Amino acid sequence: MRAINFDRFALFSLFMLLLVAAAIFSADTGFAHAPIDLVQKIPFGDKWAHGILYGSLAYGLGRSFLPGFYRTGLARAVLCVGVFTCAEEFSQFWFPLRTVDVGDLAANVIGLSLAQYALRRRVNNTAKS
Repeated sequence: MRAINFDRFALFSLFMLLLVAAAIFSADTGFAHAPIDLVQKIPFGDKWAHGILYGSLAYGLGRSFLPGFYRTGLARAVLCVGVFTCAEEFSQFWFPLRTVDVGDLAANVIGLSLAQYALRRRVNNTAKS
């Protein structure tokens, strides 16, 4: 049994992590406003982006570790991303271009909850077969 499944989900997680890092850098520095402006044009686009980005990152991490960790590892993957999202959101107090938003945190929690649900379904389906 392998501890880590370095396949498409590990690559997907790395891509999502880089995408999240780029979005954070862009928002913190005011650099590359075009992608952020595009998201702002969509109704609740910022909230959708938070839920999708962080939920996808948690799902990808959970699937990367799925063969070795199962239930506890999935919760840890989602918990790690959750702690990161909280830290990132509260770090905005120190950036003048950013504002802390409870709606962003709620969108993060919804995305993480959906990722946890999908991962648990995956584990339950895998266990049955």
